[in-house]
This record gives sequence, C-alpha cells and structure tokens, in this order.
Amino acid sequence: MNETPSWTVTVADSRSAHHEIENLDLLYIDPPFFTQRDFVAFDDRWDSFDVYINLIKASVSAVVAHNQNFNIIVHVDPRTSHYIKVALDKILGHNNFTSEIIWNYNSGGAGKNALAKKHDVMLHYRLEDAPFNILREPYATPNVTGREGFNDAGRMLTDVWSIPIISTTGKERTGYPTQKPLALLDRIVQVFSNEGNTVMDTFCGSGTTGVAALMNRRNFIGSDISEEAVAITKERLITAEAAMSTDGDSN
Repeated sequence: MNETPSWTVTVADSRSAHHEIENLDLLYIDPPFFTQRDFVAFDDRWDSFDVYINLIKASVSAVVAHNQNFNIIVHVDPRTSHYIKVALDKILGHNNFTSEIIWNYNSGGAGKNALAKKHDVMLHYRLEDAPFNILREPYATPNVTGREGFNDAGRMLTDVWSIPIISTTGKERTGYPTQKPLALLDRIVQVFSNEGNTVMDTFCGSGTTGVAALMNRRNFIGSDISEEAVAITKERLITAEAAMSTDGDSN
C-alpha cells in the first residue's frame, strides 16, 4: 500500500522559509508580478524594481543553498521575465536553464493600445539529474488517432501549454486573487517530479501547488507571508487529503 503523502504549511517569508530543508525535488514559485497594486490578500506594491528582483533572487538562493539536485519553476509575467531570467542564470547557471514554458490562456479582455496579454511565462531550470517525465496531450484536431504517424496517446508535450484560467463561477475558485488552475499545477508536478518526491512552494497563495502534489502522491512543503493564504491552503489540503482517504477506502 502506498504511503500517504505528508504536507506542512507555515506563515513565513520566502527568503527564509524552510531554507535549511534538503532533498527537494521540485521548487515552484509564483511571486507577485510587479503590478504595483494592493490586492485583498497581498500587497504587490514595491519601492523599486530592484527591490522586487532582489526578493526573487533571495527566495531562490535560500533553497539552492541546501539543494543541488532538483527542478525549479519560476512563474512570472512577460513584462519582467527577461530581467528575472538574467538574475536566475547567475544563481542557477545558464547551462541549467532548459525551457521557457508559455502558459497560454485564451480569455480576458482585448487590448486598446497594445496586443492583448494572453500568456504567462514559466522559467524552468533543471539541476543535475532532477526528475523529468515526458507527457502527452490530446491533439488539437479531433479524430486523428489511429492514423499513420499519430500516437493514440496524443502528441508530445511542448513548451506551449494551452490551459484555461479558472472561470469566475468555477467550483475550483477560492476567491484568492491570482489563483492558478489545478490543471496547470497538476501538469507541472507530473512532469518535474516523481511519486514520493517532495514539492515546495514558498509563495503558496491559494494552495493549488499543494493540492496537485497530494493528488499525485508527492509530499508538500508550503509557506506564504500572508496568513490568509496559509489558512486557505491548509483548508484545501485538508479537503484534498480527506478525498484521497475516501477514494482509498472505496478501492
């Protein structure tokens, strides 16, 4: 029988949270996007862009100091991704950069003075022999499986991921601003970690990373500077854990 995955979530600053924890397999962080807005659950206003970049650098460095064999995904905005990549290259080594993953979501308003923003950027670094699993996804054109040259399991996953954002009335929505869809984190966890591995998120927000980790039988370590975020995350993880226990009892 498979062991039940463990989890822990605490209120902590990302620059010091769990910095002495070793044997991580995946670090995913989704820091604020430098919008200079004050959200209900967190403040995304900064004295300067340098202060913002330094937060991300310190947050990654705190984990890298004690882990040398793991995947790192940094989820950022296209307006800042190039600056952040240069900073991360210095910390993680440019040779360890593997992918700029584009999360495409065809929703939202149209642009009046510029092209409408329809994607986020996720920078992936792979240190040493960190886990990597090849996944397939359904073909964009239906009814092509069974033909010569097409694999029934779908096409190989690329670095462009088309996953819808959470609808305003979706059951998944918690009310936490900037909540990411479970389908997105589910894919990240499956590709960049293995069952029994440990996943960390030091900007855990609404807790989606933790839910994806538990669903895929990974251990989870989470933190956030926001008490509200930690409370929401804990509630979701308790619910996910109970659902897994019920599913296990029914098998």
